Amino acid sequence: MLPQFAPHIDPGEISNLPSYHFFMKISAIEPQLPFSGETLPVKIPDDQEKMNHIIESSRSLYATHVRQETAVQEQIKGDLQEQITQAKSHSRAKRNLH
Repeated sequence: MLPQFAPHIDPGEISNLPSYHFFMKISAIEPQLPFSGETLPVKIPDDQEKMNHIIESSRSLYATHVRQETAVQEQIKGDLQEQITQAKSHSRAKRNLH
């Protein structure tokens, strides 16, 4: 990214910018020299009801139900037992062919 701003901005200047500061170069119609700027933080008042609504909405749209650890362990145990049974059956069938 630095080559776009050279020779006007030195190495390290971009990574050492304080919060809310930026460098910008407009190249829409005619390329212009880069310039720096500062944004202003916007204070948004806390609204607990709105925050709770957003969290619930996000959970209902994107979250998946998390099973308790014991249920997960039982599922893994069952899957492993099934694989062991299938492997034993396959091994017996292979021996019976010889």
